Amino acid sequence: MDIKEEKLKELKEVRRAIGIVFLAVLTFLGNIIYKYLDNPENTLYKQTFFITLSILVILFFLIIIISIPIWRIIRNGNG
Repeated sequence: MDIKEEKLKELKEVRRAIGIVFLAVLTFLGNIIYKYLDNPENTLYKQTFFITLSILVILFFLIIIISIPIWRIIRNGNG
């Protein structure tokens, strides 16, 4: 296995791990929204929602940033 294939494999593993965390945060965000809709007077749920949403946006951009080198390696092939 050459260096490019190893790098591609590592980048895919990192992207997969970030994707798993992204889904976990998305699930947590859904639970927060559900609890907020049950009790809209509680401001703690609103604060937690915005913090979780900002983490979700950061993870989304990390997935995009990690995917760009993967797309370049795949597009350029072995050359």
